[in-house]
Amino acid sequence: MALFAGAVFSQQRFSWVIPFAALWISDLILNNTLYASLYEGFRWYGDAGALLGFATVLLLGRTTIRKMDPRKIAVLSLVSSVLFFLVSNLTYWLSPLGPYTMDVTGLLACYTAALPFFGGTVAGDFFFNAVLFGGWYLINQRQTRLATV
Repeated sequence: MALFAGAVFSQQRFSWVIPFAALWISDLILNNTLYASLYEGFRWYGDAGALLGFATVLLLGRTTIRKMDPRKIAVLSLVSSVLFFLVSNLTYWLSPLGPYTMDVTGLLACYTAALPFFGGTVAGDFFFNAVLFGGWYLINQRQTRLATV
């Protein structure tokens, strides 16, 4: 969603507000229902690392995608997954609440512990980018055909 918003929304405020509002709402629901047992009381905020990772991916979309090229979008989808993985886990490692030591061994342990989740991130990014960018392309093609008729 962040890659798509960065690439498609021409007005910067929409490219930031829409995906971050969706992320906040989903965090609000998940953290206070599914993960409620992990927290004391109602949780109004999400994970700072996820927000930073999301922002990094949005900036990637904003600065690199000028036209809808499926190969470029596929590559950037993978790059987005890697960036999000690196940024979100780095911030978790840096967190004072994290269980990892503040050295290279701790950082590597943090990334290693997160590896099982990486495959799902890549698969989800590919799927949703195909849906979002593909849907956007199809809508634009249809509008172009209607405009010429």
